[in-house]
Amino acid sequence: MMLGNAVAPPLTVLTAAVTIYASIGALLFLLAGPARVQVRSMSVVLMPGTTDAHQQRRYAEWQTLVDMLVSADRMLMTGAISAAEHEATWWDAYDRLEETTHV
Repeated sequence: MMLGNAVAPPLTVLTAAVTIYASIGALLFLLAGPARVQVRSMSVVLMPGTTDAHQQRRYAEWQTLVDMLVSADRMLMTGAISAAEHEATWWDAYDRLEETTHV
């Protein structure tokens, strides 16, 4: 833009710079993927005095996932595992959660 007077009028250079900047921003926005990533969740309902085997299995799986993630967080904080191992544990939990939603 500093050489704008030598190449083109300043307004033309400014317009070209803004257009290029906006185009690159739009391209990066499109390449970034969906703005809303789906969050996985699990819902368990246990009623006192009932023995719903399906909900009991879901609760046991939920407890396993919670223990797995809490343990991974603790190990990361103490330095027992690396950040990559921590991330792998979380992905494993998300994959297991995905499998339980299709049951």
